Amino acid sequence: MNTQRQFLIRTRSTKALILTSILFFLGCFASTAQIVNTYYEKANIIYKGDMECTVNYSLHKSCSDVLLPSEILGTNHVGVRLGYGINKTFDLKVRYERFMQNNKDMSGDFNYVAISPRITLKEDILSGALDVSSYFSGNTHYEFIGPRLILSFNISNRFDVTTGTKLDLALNREHYSYWGGNLGCGISSDLNKWAIRPEIGATFNVRNVTNIIWNFGLAFVVNFNTCKILY
Repeated sequence: MNTQRQFLIRTRSTKALILTSILFFLGCFASTAQIVNTYYEKANIIYKGDMECTVNYSLHKSCSDVLLPSEILGTNHVGVRLGYGINKTFDLKVRYERFMQNNKDMSGDFNYVAISPRITLKEDILSGALDVSSYFSGNTHYEFIGPRLILSFNISNRFDVTTGTKLDLALNREHYSYWGGNLGCGISSDLNKWAIRPEIGATFNVRNVTNIIWNFGLAFVVNFNTCKILY
């Protein structure tokens, strides 16, 4: 019985890894994405009443001399995100990122904020999010609305593999839309409490798919029960 169970687990793991790879490369080569394309999360919805805190550091590498979008691309950014579990099928996350410019022709840094409601589509495996986001600095700002899918396979309580794809639709008429994919994992002694999450993503401009931006990053995620802290 144990042998049969182990075989089923290995088979499902193989299928899940193949599916995550397919989804990732579809996101990379079938379309385009936004600059912030690392999310450091799994498909599991945050438990009702719990909070999730994430801090991250991300890097960018463009495969072209043209920056996308030219006003706001930085080589690195640091960020923080807070999430709260509303119920067993819905949570809400708020994120802030600070971009540091490395181009001498650009003055000042840029900011990114996003509000992301998420809903479970298949418990602990597939969830959907809708990111409402803005890049801004002074009077310059670009707004996006982005439907996103997150697919996770929880191999154990210590390790998961997560991939996602997202379409970012520009709300500013003069700006472009983006699409992309990302692939990461969670490593922990207990993923329900904390995790270290490395991740890679690819970002494309809808009008110029040959201009690719690679996103790399690392995050630390911690979950805690708000009721235990407050009471």
